[in-house]
Amino acid sequence: MLERIAAARRRRASAAIDNEARSLKPAGTRLVVLEPVLEDLHAMGSNPMARDRAERVIATARETAARAVRSLSLDASLSPASAG
Repeated sequence: MLERIAAARRRRASAAIDNEARSLKPAGTRLVVLEPVLEDLHAMGSNPMARDRAERVIATARETAARAVRSLSLDASLSPASAG
């Protein structure tokens, strides 16, 4: 039951972020959204605010976010827009 509630919260949060991102695009705003990956979700469990998991969640998020940013940097260096 807790997993379903947590999943519903994540869907609502994701939908809100998607809506905000769509509202910024017409103005030409470039945007990168980092969302939790499976590693992060596993670290969070059904309660992302659980105090007993806080250190693990923070450490995992730092690792996965750093990986995502490195991946973005590699992708940007290969894109035609960055060649100029």
